[in-house]
Amino acid sequence: MTAIKLLLIFALAGAANALECYHCKSEEYGSKCINNTSEWQLLECPPDMTVCYIFLQRQSDNHTIGLAERGCAPDMNHCKNLIGIDKSYRSARIALNCHVCNQSKCNSRNALNMNSSQRSSLNIFLFLLPIFMMSKMLCGK
Repeated sequence: MTAIKLLLIFALAGAANALECYHCKSEEYGSKCINNTSEWQLLECPPDMTVCYIFLQRQSDNHTIGLAERGCAPDMNHCKNLIGIDKSYRSARIALNCHVCNQSKCNSRNALNMNSSQRSSLNIFLFLLPIFMMSKMLCGK
């Protein structure tokens, strides 16, 4: 009987420490997952998912609509991995923001107000890319 009680206590303690993240995904351009909390679902992350994230893609930093996604992710490099997946759709006119955090419900912030180190490094990359390509073309001739 004591063993069962201990097992139950450990199970409850583990459940209490499980990471919870808000989940939602925009399927089309709009504000669904950006700041409309009624569209979000709070879910417990699987044990191999250790962080929460928010990802936002907009036409520019000034736009208030876009494609957004929230959920659980495996590690703090999720934004770096997510933004680096498909470079073919990148252009200087697309603003990408990504935020990771490792506390329950930490991805509840308005996606328009998040600070993103990934965004700033991406903007620098997008600014320097045409310059690099032009210099390569000029030096190659």
